[in-house]
Amino acid sequence: MRTVSEKIHLYRIQNKPYTECMQKKNVSAEIIMHLAAVLILITATGVSIYSTPDPYTIIPKVEITVPIINALCAVLAFVLLFIPRNTFLECAILAMQAVTTCLTGYESLGIFLYTAMILILFCDGFFKKHAFRRILILFVAWFLVLPGIIPHGIERYILAITQSIFTLAFYCFIYKKLEKLLKPLMTLYIPESTCPAVKDIKKGDVLHLSACNLNEREVQFTYDFLVSNKTYRQIADEYYVSVSTVKKLMADVLKKFGVKNQGELKMLLLQYKIEK
Repeated sequence: MRTVSEKIHLYRIQNKPYTECMQKKNVSAEIIMHLAAVLILITATGVSIYSTPDPYTIIPKVEITVPIINALCAVLAFVLLFIPRNTFLECAILAMQAVTTCLTGYESLGIFLYTAMILILFCDGFFKKHAFRRILILFVAWFLVLPGIIPHGIERYILAITQSIFTLAFYCFIYKKLEKLLKPLMTLYIPESTCPAVKDIKKGDVLHLSACNLNEREVQFTYDFLVSNKTYRQIADEYYVSVSTVKKLMADVLKKFGVKNQGELKMLLLQYKIEK
């Protein structure tokens, strides 16, 4: 016969929102990735110290500069083990390594790292606002780096340009293919909302959270959770409140939208372009 506390614990486990479980899995996956990043960057630091400097690179003092960059990135990757889901830090490491590897004759690796950075930004909703302008800036920045390959051979420079275009096009192709495959599955689990503001607009239109009977703090927390993909812990740390406060406030948000948990809220609002 179970005690009352055991029954409560069992109920919480059985009814834990799906997204909370997935968030824990995502954190574990990120830690594994960051550990692998630390390992490869330490290795790269050692290799760059003991290997012969690239005679064709435009990087000044390459025998000193490259090991310092690799060591700095290794330290930053180690920091990520303690502050996971820090997109800025992840992208800073990828950008530095993309440029360094590209200019030292490893342009294929550099292209992979740079497009991986763009993919992370895409997944974190970076392109939901001013998409064309931001994509254009990233394209221009990268194509300003590529001429640094010319000392290694004009043919490699031309190949790097076409490879960059192909890699980005390939990611777009995969995204659209997955979107097409997953769209029928998504429609099976999208809940109905009791919020009038949601019912009054078409799917794909802009939904202003302020029109959904949310107060200012609820709007901000919901926006951070949905658009910036922040966890309750990250929201609590950013606004100097307790996690329990965030949970209580988000519970009120779930009621206002007429959904049961975080997963249903995300599934519901993924159909719209979210604005504050």
